[in-house]
Amino acid sequence: MAVQKSSRSALVIAGLGFGVALGVAAGTMVLAPNMEGTSAAVASDDPIREEHRALLQENKEIQAQSDSADSLISGLSADALAGSLEGRDVSIIATGDAAEGDVAGVRNMLNSAGAVDSGTITMTNEFLHPEGADKIKSIVANVLPAGAELDEQDLSAGRHTGQALAAALLRDPESAEPMASSEDRGALLQALREAGFLNYEDGTILPAQAVVVVMGRGGDEYYHDNLVAFANSLNEAGTYGVLAGRLQAAGEGGVIDTLRTEAGGGEGPSPDAISTVDSINRDFAQLAVALAVVEQLGDGSGAYGASESADAAAPPLPEGE
Repeated sequence: MAVQKSSRSALVIAGLGFGVALGVAAGTMVLAPNMEGTSAAVASDDPIREEHRALLQENKEIQAQSDSADSLISGLSADALAGSLEGRDVSIIATGDAAEGDVAGVRNMLNSAGAVDSGTITMTNEFLHPEGADKIKSIVANVLPAGAELDEQDLSAGRHTGQALAAALLRDPESAEPMASSEDRGALLQALREAGFLNYEDGTILPAQAVVVVMGRGGDEYYHDNLVAFANSLNEAGTYGVLAGRLQAAGEGGVIDTLRTEAGGGEGPSPDAISTVDSINRDFAQLAVALAVVEQLGDGSGAYGASESADAAAPPLPEGE
């Protein structure tokens, strides 16, 4: 049995490497046809037109191989993750630009690991929009859970909402007891939902030991600054946190790029830093998120995905019995 599990783990590792390489290649190839002049130039210049066709065909082939690698990883992930998050409460907070498929993929991986579903909260686009800043800060200040405090130096909406939701949603990292009463948690969440800043299903939001923030490609400067502040506030509350997004978010100046730079200063993230995962639309990255939560609960952290700033495709697989 141990040999069988070891073989499956080896296949997952091989699939991770294959998937990352092909995913990056596919992403590059998708952009390539649009980089060669105008459509008129393509139509009037046979060599360019032929190159365009060749690039499209190559992109199709790479995409098909990348999809196959994802399929392999998806099929083996349940065995690779089995029991690694058993009894651990994990919630998801998704930004307004996060794709539903990405969020669902992350939740499926967490379920495969045995995590307790502490609910999914979705930020509306207004949550990270400057026009809603004063209103959201006013709500947070008036419905703050008992015992919670707001930063008096950094008055940004991202900072204050991160501190408030951390107090409302998380378990104390030492005692594992909820940091807020169910009444206080419900009051804050309802106020933010009624004001149009959050969406969630009633009765699904429970205290969590770990939080995964799922974003999309990223947005403007306000979006960037406030999501970074929000993520850092969750992490400073002592939670075990992972932020995951599309590959573009790991590009220069993106949210993931900023968090990685702050965490390690180019020398790798510190053990208590929030973990980051890019390329979240790929199965290997969704697997990496679940593994990153396992690593966080073991007091580790890392930067994972397909970008140059990632430490590896994913954290190490859990050791078998």
